[in-house]
Amino acid sequence: AKVTRIKVINPKGINEYGKVNLTSKKRHVKKNASLSVRKVVNYGLSYRMQLTNGRYITANKKLILATKIKKSSQNTRSSVPISTPTVSGKPVKKASHRSIVYALTTVKLYRSSNFTKSNLTKTYKKRARINRPMFLVISQQTNKQGHAIYRVKDINSGKTGYTLSGSKYFAPAYYSAKVTRIKVINPKGINEYGKVNLTSKKRHVKKNASLSVRKVVNYGLSYRMQLTNGRYITANKKLILA
Repeated sequence: AKVTRIKVINPKGINEYGKVNLTSKKRHVKKNASLSVRKVVNYGLSYRMQLTNGRYITANKKLILATKIKKSSQNTRSSVPISTPTVSGKPVKKASHRSIVYALTTVKLYRSSNFTKSNLTKTYKKRARINRPMFLVISQQTNKQGHAIYRVKDINSGKTGYTLSGSKYFAPAYYSAKVTRIKVINPKGINEYGKVNLTSKKRHVKKNASLSVRKVVNYGLSYRMQLTNGRYITANKKLILA
């Protein structure tokens, strides 16, 4: 199904933005306002809605309510996935959603989708941005306790397991939307390279340096940034800040 109109239900209202990453605020929309939607857009691990005026808003169901939905003749599902607890007690498997994320807060890793104390294998404490643990999301599902969860692999150790999913716990580890300037935040700095696979080192850039970006480039499960000088740098949020 396709959402064509929404109603703002957040008591504080929402904002319309000029960019899909919800920057470049255009106006504030109050509670109970009705907005026409052109399409739903995937953005990392979350979704946005592009309005008919070309602006973007959140697709968070805590803030908006779909009031008009156009059904597909092929009876397809909504473009925004919904995690529905199972009634049979068995985990509901979802399509693979391989991406790289980092932890925003304390997260726990379990050896199975059954989140019990005996199945807990590791607790990752909340860390500063530059030290946040990174994970490969292998798949998403709902466990028998009704929780939306990820099956993940620790990028550093290779340990795999299951953890709670959602924007409260994780965010994309790489910038993927349009960026025009970044600041280096890694204490050790970063390198500029001649090739998109980050080989052919050209120069080292120290912390706090500001760089102009031409475009963001997808590279496998990660992203690179091409600078206005034609060179490439990482798009890892642990190392740079847009």
